Amino acid sequence: MAKTTWYGDGIYSKERSDRDGRPCQAFFVRAWIPSEKRLRVFKAGRTIKSAERLRLRILADPDAAVAKREQQAAAAGALTVAELHKTFTCNYRSRGGTDYYTTVLHSFIEAFGKTQASTVTLEKIDAYFRKRRSQRWADGRPRIGDSTIRKECIAAGKMFKWARYRGLVPFNPFLEYEKPREPAGPPARALTYEEEDAIAALLPPLERDTFLFALDSGMRIGEIRALTWPRVDRAAGVIHVDGTKTGKLRTVPLSLSDRLPAILDRHPQRTTTALLFHDLDGKPLERDRLNRLLRVAMKAAGVPKFKGSLWNATRKTCVSRLYDAGARPQDEADWLGHSMAVADKHYREHSRSKSERSDGLLNRPATVARTVARQASIA
Repeated sequence: MAKTTWYGDGIYSKERSDRDGRPCQAFFVRAWIPSEKRLRVFKAGRTIKSAERLRLRILADPDAAVAKREQQAAAAGALTVAELHKTFTCNYRSRGGTDYYTTVLHSFIEAFGKTQASTVTLEKIDAYFRKRRSQRWADGRPRIGDSTIRKECIAAGKMFKWARYRGLVPFNPFLEYEKPREPAGPPARALTYEEEDAIAALLPPLERDTFLFALDSGMRIGEIRALTWPRVDRAAGVIHVDGTKTGKLRTVPLSLSDRLPAILDRHPQRTTTALLFHDLDGKPLERDRLNRLLRVAMKAAGVPKFKGSLWNATRKTCVSRLYDAGARPQDEADWLGHSMAVADKHYREHSRSKSERSDGLLNRPATVARTVARQASIA
């Protein structure tokens, strides 16, 4: 959460990051507008002096200051949704990058790309999602569900919120849009070794190695698709994972399994691309194809569908097997990039040792049992 500092006379600042990720302050002026009988907030640059100058101008002519502010918002509203998305992905500083917003909003940008961002309304959003819900596969199944729509709403709302804060759009249409609830369903679970073998046998060689690599490294599919050879240190026996969902730089030991080095040996570095896993043209593996093949393989192997991403199962499996083998929560947090709170939750959920340690905890010690038996025999 951004830290707010007040300086008096309606001037305050919020801490933020510039385009290079360096911390800076954004100043604002909150002033009373007599003609509207309400308070308004004005952006005031990055220095206290610019905020003080703006405050004096507002006090001198409040209506002129409001008119200028609305004029700037109207000019910014001329941006199309496609231009807004490009500006957002180029400047938004997410902990894990902006690839997610490009993938999730692909259909939204196709539908609204040429539309002025300031003209996107609740009615247009409703019409868009009604059309999306009406789309069907060849067998009659809906192409999207509530979970996909919810993700689009959240991602688009984040983009419009970011733009509204910077004056690029006059309002955020998703602020009052009612998102569907996350559909209920069984959560992702760890795969058994039998299920793993059945799924792997149904996948093509390249996708099979991607699946097995995800199982043994605990890496997310986005991290695997973006993994390059400079991040693999065979001498030190580790993989350096950067650009993660949480923004943490972490290392994954290759010694976690014998399969990880073997998979690296099967995919030698090419001169045409730095990617570890790539297609024939040296480009990243297509995510839709990976998802489709894994979905079909899991269905054919008899693994029931569960809530969340398909690849959540590989991380769940990795976590479960780590704790079954006696790994500590701090190690799992370092290798998989979880916080200690999440790692402790996983430890309590997956560790077998919890139930094993409970065996006989409330039984009487052997010495006490022998004493009670002896007293009973004497009596």
